[in-house]
Amino acid sequence: GEYIWYMSWGIDDRAVANSFVEKGIGNSRTLNTNISGANEIKEAMIFVIQQACYRLKKKQSYAKTITVKLRYSDFIQITRAMTVQEPVSTPEEVYDVCCKIIDTKVKEHANIRMVGIRLSNLTKNKIHQFTFDDDPKKLKKLDILNDLKFALRQKYGYSVIEDPIEANKRKDQKKKFADIELLNNIDNSEI
Repeated sequence: GEYIWYMSWGIDDRAVANSFVEKGIGNSRTLNTNISGANEIKEAMIFVIQQACYRLKKKQSYAKTITVKLRYSDFIQITRAMTVQEPVSTPEEVYDVCCKIIDTKVKEHANIRMVGIRLSNLTKNKIHQFTFDDDPKKLKKLDILNDLKFALRQKYGYSVIEDPIEANKRKDQKKKFADIELLNNIDNSEI
């Protein structure tokens, strides 16, 4: 009777057996307002890419298939995928693939309400096909740098260091503001 009483109250000290194997890592974000245009979609994708890549790095894995998921304001959802020859794991690599998907496979860029990404076809090994122009030392340094960024984020939090795609976005915004300020100064000086 005691065993049944514990079970009826959901008290069970046995270890949970889990045979589930994760086949992919995904992340999505519902936006506060609808966005339109390929550049706005790419900008909104940055956050979900960073989060998915961080989880991918935690699993010490690489992805060969990247899927972009978009939901429109009328709740129609589309997914577009691309499989790459060399597995990717960094936000910069995944962002480049996402940009290609958005530019070539997404026809409608208006009224986007949700953006998402899925990294699948996972592998534990990074395979790189060297070309004559590749510098193996540079690639090794990039791997060391990515490992260091990951270690810093694990210890101090994700926002302790910026990804290059964030830095480039901020640099572009500063340039836009500088151009606007320059135009305003020209307009004011002519008056």
